[in-house]
Amino acid sequence: MAPSARPATPPSRPETVLATTLYLMTAYLRNPCPSVAAVVHRHLECLATHPTADPVLRNLAGDIGADWARISTVGSGPARRTTYGPPHHAVATRHPISMLVPA
Repeated sequence: MAPSARPATPPSRPETVLATTLYLMTAYLRNPCPSVAAVVHRHLECLATHPTADPVLRNLAGDIGADWARISTVGSGPARRTTYGPPHHAVATRHPISMLVPA
């Protein structure tokens, strides 16, 4: 089949785009890179304009997309941490899940 005769690719399902976006956001937390932020921004733009996405999802993607656009150009994201535990000055508290169950 010639390249010009290929059928148009249907848009991805909103759930697939959302899952990929969440994965990319997690990747950005591990390594705050402006290139990853730019890809997150593009995925959010896709969700914001997706014809079958829920209106709430489209609005949210449009709202936070501007933040990711800024991060991708300025590189001003969360401070990079080498560990993911609580800060050294945190006060010991009960685990959040245990707070749902009476002591």
